[in-house]
Amino acid sequence: MILETVEIIPRAYIVIDALDECEESRCRRPFVQFISRLSQAHAVRLFVTSRQCYYDISTFFSTYPQIEIQAHDHDLRRYMYQELDHAAIDDIVDKDFASKIVETLLNKAQGMFLLPILQLRTILNEPTAGDMEDSLTSLSHNLSGAFEETITRIQSLPERRKLLGMRTLMWICHAKCPIKVTDLSDAASVKLNQTTVSTKHCPSAKMIIECCQGLVTIDPESTIIRFAHYAVQV
Repeated sequence: MILETVEIIPRAYIVIDALDECEESRCRRPFVQFISRLSQAHAVRLFVTSRQCYYDISTFFSTYPQIEIQAHDHDLRRYMYQELDHAAIDDIVDKDFASKIVETLLNKAQGMFLLPILQLRTILNEPTAGDMEDSLTSLSHNLSGAFEETITRIQSLPERRKLLGMRTLMWICHAKCPIKVTDLSDAASVKLNQTTVSTKHCPSAKMIIECCQGLVTIDPESTIIRFAHYAVQV
């Protein structure tokens, strides 16, 4: 129907958002083929957003004009100073050391937003200024290393929080469709041999996010909980 419609109108603008979140095995492959047919229609102007995390997407769009979006230093700097303020660690981190932390992480960010966020969480997990400084000099320089550090941090949480964090990652990774945070909360409340959902045992969205230590995020509109970066699942 869409193909027939664009043939009879003078101009059509079509926006496709988050193509990478379309499941490859079920629908992304035929959908990309459909986009290819659409792009050949003279009246159609396509705008597609996606992370370049899958070979089929990168290959298909390699010949099209692309705009790459990277994190800006001033946004990262503002976020990290806010996190330092919220951490309430003025007694061990003075302004000069806070500035050193922020600027060091910015230099390692390589245009990524998630990397310095995970690294900052690792640093804030240290008990003393000396430990923070040691951590600052030994941080991983890539996301895979930051993910490993974050998993280690999750596994060092109190037992129930550790289980909630690891199970959340497992559910998101193996889910057949996107999960809303309320559904995940219900699933997390169910214990072995339990047949009903107890609202008293349903963790809050804030608690789920905290237990995952920055590896997941919640879409404010759809309330779907997902990995903060595609590479977490890889």
